[in-house]
Amino acid sequence: MLSVSNIHLRRKSYSVKGEIAKETGFDTRTEVLGRLQRGGSPTAHDRILAARFGARAIEILCDKEPTSRIVGIKQNEIVDYPIDEAVEMKHRHTHGLRDLIDMLQ
Repeated sequence: MLSVSNIHLRRKSYSVKGEIAKETGFDTRTEVLGRLQRGGSPTAHDRILAARFGARAIEILCDKEPTSRIVGIKQNEIVDYPIDEAVEMKHRHTHGLRDLIDMLQ
């Protein structure tokens, strides 16, 4: 469910996205994190993880030839892969983990 504040954040993110695209010439996208869509507040861990992801993304953008890459976490280390490679990766899901997360919220 979208609240008024979530709608405001989406509009703001699209405004920032437009400015970044205009200034850099990069194809720019926005991401609305799932916990925000569900209405939860980010924890300290969420904020630290977001900062780590953002720092790696900035490093990629500052490379001489930035490429389309995806940033993630593997065994508590921040990693990045070309998007084409990441899409082809096999992903393991722990059975029942999603149900447990939903139950604990």
